[in-house]
Amino acid sequence: MLTRPFRRLIATYADAFQGLPRTVWWLSLALLVNRAGTMVLPFLSLYLTQQIGLEATDAGKLVALFGVGSVSGSAIGGWISDRVDPMRGQRWTLVLTAALMLALIGVTAVRWLALLFFLVGLVGDAFRPAMMVAATRAAPPELRTRS
Repeated sequence: MLTRPFRRLIATYADAFQGLPRTVWWLSLALLVNRAGTMVLPFLSLYLTQQIGLEATDAGKLVALFGVGSVSGSAIGGWISDRVDPMRGQRWTLVLTAALMLALIGVTAVRWLALLFFLVGLVGDAFRPAMMVAATRAAPPELRTRS
């Protein structure tokens, strides 16, 4: 059973986004899938130190490489979004991010982890500019801010 404040919060949230085109909702779902992969990041340093046996400083450097890739990916994703259909760009980044995440399984060599962390950040965050362009295009002018 949901408490009254929680029900009110859900209703307020639903009202804020009511009336958006179906495409915007599908794009939001794709964004959720894209961002769900980053839920592993808080546990990444624990995995690197406790399971792989890296020192905390080395684990921190690897996580920082993900961040460098992420910042670079946002910039590259914006550049790509200006030149390629944003829906196509989203599909490719989702597929490539999933493949890169799967490639991380069983990798223990620091140089390969470094490369893969950078690439996961790069490709994973190249998704967002394409999603923003697609959402802007999918919504009528009066709903663009909410979309």
